[in-house]
Parts: sequence; C-alpha cells; structure tokens
Amino acid sequence: MMCDVDADSWRTSIITTIQEAAISPELWDEVLASVLARTGADVGFFLGLGNGNGHGSGHGHGNGNGNGNGHGNGHGNGHGHGNGDGDKIAIVARGVPKSTLLCPDLVAFFDATTQSLGQGAAFELELRDVALRPEVRSLCGAFGEHGVLSGILIAREGQRRFALLMVHPHNSSKACLRQREEVMALLPYLQIAFKTHRELVRQRELAERMEFIFTNAPTPRALVRSDLRIVLANRAFIALTTDNPDIGISDGEFEIRSAELGSQIHEHLDAVIAGRIEQKVFWVRGGINSHGWLVSLATSTRNGHSSIPFKPAIALPERVALLSIRELGRNDSLKPDAVRAVLGLSATEASLACALANGESSTEIAQSRQVSKNTVHNQLASAMNRLGLHRQMQMQNLLSLLSGFI
Repeated sequence: MMCDVDADSWRTSIITTIQEAAISPELWDEVLASVLARTGADVGFFLGLGNGNGHGSGHGHGNGNGNGNGHGNGHGNGHGHGNGDGDKIAIVARGVPKSTLLCPDLVAFFDATTQSLGQGAAFELELRDVALRPEVRSLCGAFGEHGVLSGILIAREGQRRFALLMVHPHNSSKACLRQREEVMALLPYLQIAFKTHRELVRQRELAERMEFIFTNAPTPRALVRSDLRIVLANRAFIALTTDNPDIGISDGEFEIRSAELGSQIHEHLDAVIAGRIEQKVFWVRGGINSHGWLVSLATSTRNGHSSIPFKPAIALPERVALLSIRELGRNDSLKPDAVRAVLGLSATEASLACALANGESSTEIAQSRQVSKNTVHNQLASAMNRLGLHRQMQMQNLLSLLSGFI
C-alpha cells in the first residue's frame, strides 16, 4: 500500500507511465498496479466497451492465485471478447481473472452502468446494496458482498467507452478517499492517453487496409526512395518487372533500362519526395520495344491529404514516393469483351477502345486494321456519342478508371 508515499512523487511517476502506455499498451498493467497500491483497492480493471464487431483482439493472462478473499490475481495486457450484442470489450485487470469479468451478466451490468455517464463522470456502489438483486448476483459472486465498487468513465466516443473500475474493501474505502481523489486528478492524462492510443489504432488499421488494397491492386505500384530502392512493391509490380526489357528489380532496386523512361522518372522523383509537388502523372512514348508508359509519382508520408500511411513508409526516417506504372503497349487489363459488356459498345468500338487504352494513336490503329483514319475517327465518335462523351481525353480517362475494376 502506498498511501504514505509523497503525492507529487507518485503523480509524476504514474503520469510518465500513462503517457508511455498510450504507445506501449502493455504498460497499462503497470499503471493499474500503481493505482491499486495507491488507493488500497483489492481489485481494479480498465474496461473498454463497444470497441468492435464481436471478435476480440489483444492478449492477456491471469495466474488465478487466490488472495484470501476468493479473488484470483489475474493480470495481463488486454483481452477482447464479444458480449453477444455485437460489441467487443477490452480488459486489463488485476485482482480478478478476466474470465470472471467476461461473464455476460457482468458485461451487461458494466454496459448499463456506464451507458448514461458523461465523460469524466464517477460512480460508487455498495456491494451489499445489490447482494439480493438477481440481475447483478454475478457482481457479488465476482467481488464478494462487502466493499465499494467505484468507477470513472475516462472517455467516450459514441458507444465506445473507456473506464477504470476498482473494488475497495469496506474497511479501507474511507481511509483512502484522498488517494482516490488523486486518481481523479489523473483523469486529464488518462483521457489524452486514450485519445492518443485510439489515433494510433486508427492509423494502424488504415495502414493495414491500405496495404491490403495496395498489395492486391491490379495497377503495378511500389514505394521507392530517391535512389530507387524499393521499400514495398505489390504483386502486379513484381509481375510487370519480371522479364521486362525496359524495367526490372535488381538487388532490391528499381532498375530502369529505357533511357527516356528513366530520364522522366528521375526528373520528377526528387520533387515529389521533397514535397515540392504532391503528384506528377506523365506519359512516356517509346521504350526498348517501343511500348508507351503511363507513370504516376505521389507522396507517401504522414502529412498531406493525398498521403498514404503505409507502415514501412512511416517507419523510415526519409520520405518515399508511391510509383504507379502501366505499360500501355502490353496492357492486358482491358479486354474487348469486358469493355463491350460493361460500356455497352459494339465489338468494333470495344476493340478500338482497348487499342486507345494501350496507347495506340488513330494512325497506328488505322494502319493495323487497314482502314482509313476517317473510319477510325467515325468509329471513335460513335463510341463517344454512345457514352455521352465529347473529347477523346474523356474516353481515355474512363478507360483508365475502368482498368482498375475489370
């Protein structure tokens, strides 16, 4: 028990731990241990309610050692569990096994008790007052019939709540009232830590979603440094650079063998990485096999509305760029049958649309089909009229968007 420890020293120590716990969740157990020792409480637990969609995350453990009052001495780094209503609860506990706290009746009680509380509100409940109430009988089963259950709603976001609950033995509740008030003084620091933790969780979840989309995207993409070292590449990028005469991957570096393509990428890469421009899209005609290239370079940092928070990029000390590249001459993502089915074009119009998407000019299309340029222009005009488009660039933009879906 630490009731005789200097309050300022204790507060300084625990505030530091709270701030660190926002980034290192395993330290919440240390925060809890300090609070229990300070207040003289037998049992304590941080409780998160409404945190998900019915499946838990995190981990925790309890050693189940009795303390003389029938309570296990469980502790851990967090535990998630569905409560039957589609909400997840997260628990860091000391003095009681988390398995006991995950009893559906107790979860329902905690939910109902904190549901109407405002952020920063506190409550106390004499266990003997509820000992005979059948709907909360499990409360006394977990904590006994003597003592005080107290709680603080640290923060809430809609239905999501984060609270600290403690069970004080009856004979020490009043004696440690001052220490419990000291815990209330920690409320602003706990709230900041909760917000920081939530923001870090959001960033991690966003990064995971973005990386999943990135990995499985049909457009070849890679995160590259200014020296063209590859930080992360998706499957399409690896496939594109395999046995390609213009580009490849050598010892983890993006290798560009086409002089014109390399010149254009180097010209714009430094500006993007330095943040002078957020995105640069350009078209390079020609290569070793006379293929056209459509290239996009965009920032991939923590800052900026167009940034992409990939974890590998965030972890690096320097900025990196998101490189998207499509080889127009070998672009097989658009098939005439698929374009015809989706856009409602004729077979000839769909074939023409695919040729345009591959970077072929109207002259090249006319020569390959042995028709006049006027015929190609008329077919293109018919397709654009069918789609309600007025300029060829609109047609190419539509085809570019479509290539990401089919």
